[in-house]
Amino acid sequence: MSASRSSALALLTVLLGGLPVAHAGSFVLTWPGSGACAGSLQACVDSAPADAILDLVPGVAIDENISIGRSLTLRGRSASRVQFADGRRITASSSGSADLVLRLQDFGMQNGRIQVNHASSGRAQIEVSGLRMRASLATAHSGIIVDLGSSASTEVHEVRVVNNDLELVAPSLFDAGVQLSLFGSGRRARIEVSHNRIRAGAQGQGQGVFVDIAGGADADVIAHANEIQGLFARALRISEGRFSSTASTIRADVVSNALVGGGNFTGGGLDVVTNNGSIELEAINNTIVFGSGLVLSHWGGSGGTPVGQVTGGIFNNLIANTRFGLQNTPSAGGNATADWNLKWQNNPAGAHTPGANDLSVDPQLRSMLAPRLSATSPARDAGNGFALLRVPASVQSHDADGLRRFVNAVDIGAFEFGHRALQRRKTTSAASPQFPLIDAELDLDSSRRIFLTRNFGAGPVTNNAPVGVSFFDQWFITNLGGQNMAQGVAFNLFAPIGTSTNGVFQHLASGSNTLDGSSLIDWSPINGQPERIVLATQATPFGTPFHPGPVVLSYVGSRWNLVTADGSNLVTNTRWNLYSQLPSPQAFVHEVRADNRNGSSGSLIGHPRLDGVACAQIQVMPLAGSSAAGSIVDVEYLPTLGRHQLFSNTGALPLGARFHVLILPEQIEDCAGGALFRDGFEGTAF
Repeated sequence: MSASRSSALALLTVLLGGLPVAHAGSFVLTWPGSGACAGSLQACVDSAPADAILDLVPGVAIDENISIGRSLTLRGRSASRVQFADGRRITASSSGSADLVLRLQDFGMQNGRIQVNHASSGRAQIEVSGLRMRASLATAHSGIIVDLGSSASTEVHEVRVVNNDLELVAPSLFDAGVQLSLFGSGRRARIEVSHNRIRAGAQGQGQGVFVDIAGGADADVIAHANEIQGLFARALRISEGRFSSTASTIRADVVSNALVGGGNFTGGGLDVVTNNGSIELEAINNTIVFGSGLVLSHWGGSGGTPVGQVTGGIFNNLIANTRFGLQNTPSAGGNATADWNLKWQNNPAGAHTPGANDLSVDPQLRSMLAPRLSATSPARDAGNGFALLRVPASVQSHDADGLRRFVNAVDIGAFEFGHRALQRRKTTSAASPQFPLIDAELDLDSSRRIFLTRNFGAGPVTNNAPVGVSFFDQWFITNLGGQNMAQGVAFNLFAPIGTSTNGVFQHLASGSNTLDGSSLIDWSPINGQPERIVLATQATPFGTPFHPGPVVLSYVGSRWNLVTADGSNLVTNTRWNLYSQLPSPQAFVHEVRADNRNGSSGSLIGHPRLDGVACAQIQVMPLAGSSAAGSIVDVEYLPTLGRHQLFSNTGALPLGARFHVLILPEQIEDCAGGALFRDGFEGTAF
């Protein structure tokens, strides 16, 4: 670590948070703090007024069980991830007529449990996000439980479990890693389980995620972009009418989930179960492998003959090497339309009517335990894009990684192929402003759009010059101002596949769209869309003058612009690679705040997929307002904190500076020891 970085870390006196700014008027407390918050965390919780925000900034693990009896936001804000001690629990409950607004955000638990029981006649709004939970003991009964069953309210409750990294154990039939329940006539809820990574910490008989609606209740359910894997009884179960013959109603959108079993084809799968009610299911673009399959069935535990039905659609799913295949037959309650699915080596294939456009071919996955498509997979571009119009717009545009669903045509399965990440380092000591990228896939592909972010930690060598890529018989990484590049300088590269209508584009800064220090971008997917996450890298070919200075992105009026950070005129005829997608937990805006600054020049990024993963390769793009210093940043992993940071070697990062950040889960999975060590022979069949 450089001397400047060592001093910056030593100056770390403020604390990290990765969440939106508190709502206006919210009462904010800090623990440990003053008054009642100088003692135990429970005393601080008890002293907090309703709707308060309680920021956790401890220096050691929190060794208390916590009970919450009112609306509260409890969120981690320390430099390293806030952690509860082994076996500790958080319980929350409501009574009377009060609403319950509960947010649990950005901390860690070990063999711990979160349990929420809403029993008041008021409305519940519950969010569990940004958590990292680890469990390996069956006796821990770890997990997240939200029970709305006792609430007398006819308001529409909202429950969101999003962007968590969970390793949980569900030991018995009545356990689940994540269990969300609603019971009673007139009870209504919107339930979302999205962008979670859930693994079984040990074998159990319960579900990975269990959504339980019964007793005449009515629920809208979204399960989107989750990865659920391991020795659960089932990865995901959606149930109507368990222990109740009174018909309930569910609308369930199950989209872009990877549901993977454990060893020897156990666990995994999607179960959709009715008793006497109805489930309108849209199961679109899921990958279901190495487990139980996709099964629509009746639940008969309440006596009598169930008459419930599952309708809707089953499209673009990849179902391979499972025990039950696709079960969708009227006699068992399955009346969903099914087509455009890839089914392979399911034993048995399951009772269903094959679709006219189904595929029965080897999907050529990288591995059954890491079921991403290989480059030669027949599932690539083989899906029906119109099927995604059956589900809400909010879940149409992301695959299981939170990246673009539309690369070319839609793939079959949860993961869309085409988000390539790699890392390159200047290995020679020769004095030169550039070095060749050298990659068999990219070398001769002059049309590929490549993006760069400096990675100080992979060097560790500083390069303070603006950088870009340029092509001359092959790709080069170059200092745009002609400065010599030091040996050891390292870069994260992103080379997505796509077209100008599907996420990648090249902008020419011409005389007609460029004035002084700004160039107006005209690209229909991002025009009029300030919420888009956009990356930009200069890709001017050799022989044409580069723009030598730092450039940021700015949204003005209804258009995105490239703007020089130092006020200089932007050189015309320069070319700029652009990448765009809608926001997700893996594609987001990072803002420099007082509570995440590391000294004056660093800003810590807290994220459950990044924390503790030194090899993660992040892409970063500065936005207007980051100052000239903020326009030239690199990324670095700080092992003492277990966090990644943005760092400027040319000055202070101003408060309020904003950056677009892109995380690539496949790259993280590979480098951290996931798919890299899997060879496709993960078990014996049945």
